[in-house]
Amino acid sequence: AGERGLFTAVGDDDQSIYAWRGANPENLAQLGQDYPNLRIVKLEQNYRCAQRILRAANAVIGQNPHLHPKKLWSALPDGDPIRIVARGSDTDEAEFVAAEISHRQLIDKCTPRDFAVLFRGNHQARSLELALRVLKVPYHLSGATSFFDRQEIKDVMAYLRLLANPEDDAAFVRAVATPRRDVGAATLEKLAEAARSRGLPLAKAAGSHTLLATLTPRAARALSAFSEQLDGWRKLSSNVRPRALIEQLIRESGLIQHWREDSKRPEMAERRQAQVQAFLEWIGDRRENSLGALLTQLMLESQDDEPGDRVRLMTLHSAKGLEFRHVFLVGCEDGLLP
Repeated sequence: AGERGLFTAVGDDDQSIYAWRGANPENLAQLGQDYPNLRIVKLEQNYRCAQRILRAANAVIGQNPHLHPKKLWSALPDGDPIRIVARGSDTDEAEFVAAEISHRQLIDKCTPRDFAVLFRGNHQARSLELALRVLKVPYHLSGATSFFDRQEIKDVMAYLRLLANPEDDAAFVRAVATPRRDVGAATLEKLAEAARSRGLPLAKAAGSHTLLATLTPRAARALSAFSEQLDGWRKLSSNVRPRALIEQLIRESGLIQHWREDSKRPEMAERRQAQVQAFLEWIGDRRENSLGALLTQLMLESQDDEPGDRVRLMTLHSAKGLEFRHVFLVGCEDGLLP
């Protein structure tokens, strides 16, 4: 800063989003001690939020000790009232948020991009994703892997899609290759050629004795065994609820062992199984008695990299500087936020 000490520093003792890289309110206090002639300029006018939001923010942050007290204000009108809604669990809360978004789209003529759901950490997004999918509300999860884009969930979904629709060739290719069977690329290519020439889906072609006779004995046995498993699970799906079907499918297919072997570390394998267990528990709480009804609720068009016209799911940190017409703040409970 030179002998004259001409410099500008910007900081806010009421924010902590950069604490992870060493930001500390004590730095502001030290600045005043090092430079006694420091001139403090408070930027208190907010150009984004309604005055009602700022009154609430001032009331909350006013409970904290301050180095430089300030009071945010806005020239904007009050806007809609702030609603505080208590729910008994994260699932109940997510279902309320999804229903409210769906309702407001109809009543207020809003589009999905008008909504944002904010939370402390990305681990809170799972319940929201499930609830939004049930109501067919498109969403975009910012800065994290979607629950339904996790490899283990995509593995399970491939099996379920194939059981519900034997003509789903993409699901067949993923399922027959996960876990690894004696079905290599050459076998799949030959299977695809036979299916195309006969106008059959891959799953049905795989059960053709004529085709199996043209394959190596190992590949033929693997495809035949896989086809028999699919037939057994499909019959089972008519007699049991979806959760029981999926639990048996995971056990008999070898997926658990596959996830263990495919994980670089034991804790990664544990996280994968925990994700699947959470998925099973959610399915167990649903009222749908058939696999088809469950998939109808879960299937949503693939998520693009760009948000587009979708509800934004994001952490408070990711939302900094953005604006939305309707904002939901979830997980406001002691120990989580704050």
